[in-house]
Amino acid sequence: MRTILFALLALCLVAACDDGSFSNLSGTPADGDLETDRLDNGEVNDDDWSRADLDRPDGDDSDGDRMDAEPENDADSEETGEIDSPETDSADDNPIASYCPQGVADCPAGQGCVGGACGVCQAPEHCRALESCRTDGVCGACEDSSQCREGTSCADGFCLQAEIGEFRIAMDPADFEALKTNIYGETWYPCVVTANGRTYNLGEQIRLLGNFSRSFPTKSFRITSPSGVDHPGFSRKMNLKAEWDDPTHMRSFLAYHLYRQFTTVPAPRVRYWKVLVNDAYYGLMVETERVGDNFLEANGRDAQRSMYEAAYVYPGGTFVPIAAPETYDMYYAKKNGLPEDDYSDLVHFIENVIWPDFEDSDALDPGRDETTTARVREALHVEHYLKYLAVNTLIQNADTITNNFYFSWQADPTGRLAWEFYPWDMDLTFGCLYDEDWTQVCHDFAADRWWQNGIVDDEEEVGPDHENWINLLIHLVILDPEFAPRYSGLICEYLDRGYWQNELPRLLDALGDRLWPAIEPDPGDQIETRQDFEAAKDYFKRFLVEREEYLREAAECRAD
Repeated sequence: MRTILFALLALCLVAACDDGSFSNLSGTPADGDLETDRLDNGEVNDDDWSRADLDRPDGDDSDGDRMDAEPENDADSEETGEIDSPETDSADDNPIASYCPQGVADCPAGQGCVGGACGVCQAPEHCRALESCRTDGVCGACEDSSQCREGTSCADGFCLQAEIGEFRIAMDPADFEALKTNIYGETWYPCVVTANGRTYNLGEQIRLLGNFSRSFPTKSFRITSPSGVDHPGFSRKMNLKAEWDDPTHMRSFLAYHLYRQFTTVPAPRVRYWKVLVNDAYYGLMVETERVGDNFLEANGRDAQRSMYEAAYVYPGGTFVPIAAPETYDMYYAKKNGLPEDDYSDLVHFIENVIWPDFEDSDALDPGRDETTTARVREALHVEHYLKYLAVNTLIQNADTITNNFYFSWQADPTGRLAWEFYPWDMDLTFGCLYDEDWTQVCHDFAADRWWQNGIVDDEEEVGPDHENWINLLIHLVILDPEFAPRYSGLICEYLDRGYWQNELPRLLDALGDRLWPAIEPDPGDQIETRQDFEAAKDYFKRFLVEREEYLREAAECRAD
């Protein structure tokens, strides 16, 4: 009887979630259930492998679209790189251990997510990112490349990008020199893109990408194609990051990967390119998926709903009310939702939800040891946000307190609408920090930072006239007596899974071996020899060990 009931419930889940969106579901969360993540029909969004600092963050990788002269909407008639949902199978043919309406991260290790139910995998797309679907129906380490997704191949048990593609940029040499010299300019220059042998020449344009990173020797690029034409990117607005500050070139990739490995929080896809400019090798670069229409839709979200990005201008991203309400658009970039100039939902979130809860918390506990979130918990997908914060803390993300995040008003699997958050700009992670003089990055080792990043000190004055490196939403959530144990518990849970200690160091080596042939000839990076590269990896591995030691003590993880 139980098997029959499970099968019927699985079929109901498939029917309810057939369009891949949140908004078609209805219902009320179970008491005590904070889970409000995503629904993506079991598909993992990682793989293309075919799918931040001391006292003041870098603000490096703002999407920057507010500076583009083009419309924000990047939806194309034929979007390169979108993910198709895997075929669903009858629950009768797939033994069910649990359900995964929000993706494979809901499933126990070794199981895939098929049609909303956990069980035997039937394709690698049913498994977690970088995993294979083995012949016995178990998700896990690959044995050969036939078990991996298309475009990937097996390397030491991981399904990694099979080949690093070649990305050629042709442009007027004088324009390229101007692009590199005028580092804070926003001029677009014409160019012609050829990716993996295919020349587009459909009106591509290029400018620099980032903020502080524009001063690095190797620049990052934004390349855009006109709306409605074919292009080689995840979307028509491509982000090509040089990752110059990261000598391993792996921090962004692995950080986004951990979001997919541990949570159902949507995270941008990443893949590597060997970039040449005017036939000269420019270096290994990381394409990071733009957080826009295609990102939302591929993750089962409604692209018509509001989405914002915090700008690298105080008080943007602090969630402190702005003295002149008509200037919110200077501090938060509206990426999605109509009308484009309507910021009323954001203003309400900050001024009628976050700020009153902060004032009430201060009145109840002037020492700021605990908070109250009577309004915030109604306007925020709390469990989703706690998972987002827990991974940020795990990887010691040094550049995400007041910027480098997106948030959107979306429905959860029950149909409840609230704000949810997405990560962005992951290079200043895993111990990569600036020194005190802001002259070197990824050289001063530290694994004991930002356990409770963003909270307000007990005597700190907060308001539109006080510049603080804080985040009132983080402050309210992780100091709430109900949510604080869940926050620390998630950190401990992720560490207890063993992936951090066992799989991540192996993945670092396997990925490093695959990238080294493209890193070695890179003329502009910080690495000169393989010995330098191995030393950078050892630095990374040392961080993994010491970060775990620090967090287990800080979060008071239970001893095994």
